[in-house]
Amino acid sequence: MNFYQEITLHPESDITVNFLWSKIFPIIHKGFALFKDGNNNCPFAVAFPQYAKEGEKIGVGGKLQIFSETKEKLMQLDLKMRLQKLEDYMSVTGIRPVPMRRVTGYAVYSRKHVEDASRARRYARRHDIDEEETQKKFNAKREMCSLPFIRMDSGSTGQRFCLFIDKKEVTMPEKGSFGCYGLSNSATVPVI
Repeated sequence: MNFYQEITLHPESDITVNFLWSKIFPIIHKGFALFKDGNNNCPFAVAFPQYAKEGEKIGVGGKLQIFSETKEKLMQLDLKMRLQKLEDYMSVTGIRPVPMRRVTGYAVYSRKHVEDASRARRYARRHDIDEEETQKKFNAKREMCSLPFIRMDSGSTGQRFCLFIDKKEVTMPEKGSFGCYGLSNSATVPVI
């Protein structure tokens, strides 16, 4: 990834960072989806420089970096125009080359699937077991997941879900593909 833009959120006393992400990230996701190829791979990757999954401040933080191999792709994405309605609550930098001298390592940001209520119901029906008991098991799994997340609304079903995001730091860059959330199970982004 050679170029990036950074979004910084500006929460207010009555508007939290989490609320802002629930409005901003779906717009970014829809923008990414416009560029997907036949394998649902996307030319954009994301990083959360203030990401924390331990301690008091668990969350993705108030900054997002969006990476691409080319400046032209980021220009086509046109973040400032896409997020124009929310400009009072954030700032978007111009497109910058990745400063290789400031790269301190690499990270993989991936999506972690956590069981939900509809999966519990389907599981109970398939295995002909009590739905209430199954729901308790699935809720226990969900409560054990303490990863940062962004609340999203499904474009296809309209249901709310949590996009759980895991971060793994690595020492060497790894090429690979990114999905329409800008996440990957193996491909890295630079840590700057």
